Amino acid sequence: MDKVKVLFLFHMHQPMYRLRKDGKNVYIMPWIYLHGIREYYDVARVIDDIDDIKITINFTPTLIEQLEDYIKGDVDDIFLNHFKKPQGALDLEDKVFILENFFSINYHSKLRHSKRYLYLLDKRGSPYDLEKKVRTFTDSEIQDLVVLFYLYNTSVYAQREYPELRELIKKDYGFTEDDKKVLLDIHKRILQDVIPLYKRLQEEGKIEITFTPYAHPISPLLLNSKCAEVSNPYTRLPDKVWSFPENVKRQLSLGMEYIESTFGKRPEGMWPAEGGVSEEFIELAARQGVKWVATDEGILEKSLGYVIRNAHVPSEIYKMYEFNGVRVFFRDRELSDMLGFTLYKTDVNRAVSIFMDKIRSIANTNASILSIILDGENPWENYEEGGVPFLKKLFNSMHASGLVEFVTGKDLLSSKSTKLNRLHPGSWIRSDFTTWIGHPEKNKAWEYLIRVKNDVKDKLKPGSREEMELIYAEGSDWFWWYGDDNPTFYARSFDMLYREHLKAIYRELSLPVPGFLDVPIKVEGEKNYVIENESDFITPTIDGKITNFFEWLGAGVIDLQKGHGGVMQKSTPTLTKLFYGRDRDNLYIRVEGKKSIEHIDKSLGIEFFDEEGRKILEIVEKAYEHCVRLKVVECSIPLKKVLQKENKVMVAIKLVLNDVVEERYPQDGYYTLRLIKEEDIENNWMV
Repeated sequence: MDKVKVLFLFHMHQPMYRLRKDGKNVYIMPWIYLHGIREYYDVARVIDDIDDIKITINFTPTLIEQLEDYIKGDVDDIFLNHFKKPQGALDLEDKVFILENFFSINYHSKLRHSKRYLYLLDKRGSPYDLEKKVRTFTDSEIQDLVVLFYLYNTSVYAQREYPELRELIKKDYGFTEDDKKVLLDIHKRILQDVIPLYKRLQEEGKIEITFTPYAHPISPLLLNSKCAEVSNPYTRLPDKVWSFPENVKRQLSLGMEYIESTFGKRPEGMWPAEGGVSEEFIELAARQGVKWVATDEGILEKSLGYVIRNAHVPSEIYKMYEFNGVRVFFRDRELSDMLGFTLYKTDVNRAVSIFMDKIRSIANTNASILSIILDGENPWENYEEGGVPFLKKLFNSMHASGLVEFVTGKDLLSSKSTKLNRLHPGSWIRSDFTTWIGHPEKNKAWEYLIRVKNDVKDKLKPGSREEMELIYAEGSDWFWWYGDDNPTFYARSFDMLYREHLKAIYRELSLPVPGFLDVPIKVEGEKNYVIENESDFITPTIDGKITNFFEWLGAGVIDLQKGHGGVMQKSTPTLTKLFYGRDRDNLYIRVEGKKSIEHIDKSLGIEFFDEEGRKILEIVEKAYEHCVRLKVVECSIPLKKVLQKENKVMVAIKLVLNDVVEERYPQDGYYTLRLIKEEDIENNWMV
């Protein structure tokens, strides 16, 4: 039996978090620094420790560009600024920021290993009413929190190599300003080692460095927005069709040049942003000198026109293809996603055993090439010890099995390939582009980009700051975070960053910034978690009981579980559903929990907002005469107090204990209840 050639590709990428303010590079997100002192270093060290291995490392130039800012010290990082401020110098706003953001770390793999960190999390509780909670924290506790955040975000290899780090971990509390200086100094040394380490691994033949176009654009959509409809005919596109091949060509050429200037070799391979491909994009990439690309197995399946994961053709994924002179590898989705999303949930030995069983099964099909491609930075935070023990055991087990040969794409360029007559346009998610276009927010983001592009296209000079700001704004990450499919605690920050990059183009050109860029795209209030839409007027009995099935028949229903939680909350939600309905005069609200509400030791509050997000009414069930709490909470509110234009009511629910908000639904913003109109009732054939 021939060995299976295994192509591992770890994709390292980040959008442009940097803004220019008063001549400084301002970073409002910490992820470049944190990944730099953690995964970017640890992954390279794992590869360095393994004999006879070859791995492909794919870099996005915007990541390297920002990493070099930190290496040079040319940054004004808002998170680091809070860390660097001396104990006692932090004001109330600083402390609230720290309580809100410095628990943003994996609970199971990191935070729970520190008794002090656990104590501070328990003391803070949920991330609400922080101005009140922060007054109970001492300066020493705040100091410990900022140190623990950066300490537990530090490389596993560095923890083993620097005794100072082990002493800080052992100390666990009572950190001093000198401790902070020690930590910062070690971080500086880690960051300075990252790029030279990858250069050396490349020179030693252990890695092939590939690239993504400069700012990680979803290139097929930039080339021609209509390809989204070809990929999925149900995609709702913005009104305006666009095609900017010159932008894609520029992203490609700049990306190749930047990686070559950084690592000394011109990249031959490419992981397109989000695995996004189309025939037009591959043709353009070929003209730019790209020799091989990789994407998802779903693209292969749709290109071939039949299901490939069945007993008859299991090996279709496991070979190299060629389209328009470019070699194409298709990732094994099952194995790649196991590494990225599931194996961290079990212990190292069991996880490696599961993976090796899959490898043996594939080897028995006489597979030729197995492509395992995944995010190279984010999964490892979920694994114990940053995934280092897992990766080392996995690579050593694969080598010891005698079943595999580690390769990179470059090694296979002269090997036999199978010609593809068609290449389906799509990405690694659902084999289409709906993660980046189709939702009203995503479409509005594209409309903003197109308006700006058309405004300035004749004014941009190659290599200018204004051109680079447009390139940054074309990154796929901004569109990823819009819509409902990828919720994040930092949604408003991503929205602000995207619009600031677009505004910066005008500022660099000394042009007035158009007003539409001040309008947020991320509509925090439009939380669409409706289970059932309202279908009829109701007038239920307000008694805190489910009197009968029919009294709420026709009400709308919201799933409160989906509107709760986030990176800052580890508790499970208490409430489950919100029922809402109306008659001619009143709005009716019913809230249910996992258990009878009367046994919950928190009071329930209901907040109403206007269309600008301003609170217009707040009621607490215990103090509101038209609210009754027994098994459920039922309330009646005059419509005239809360109804907005287009028959909308904006509402949020909260649970309060000792004047502290313990839970809020949704975590940010509000639910929009779209009430049925009176004329719709009159025209209903059932009436």
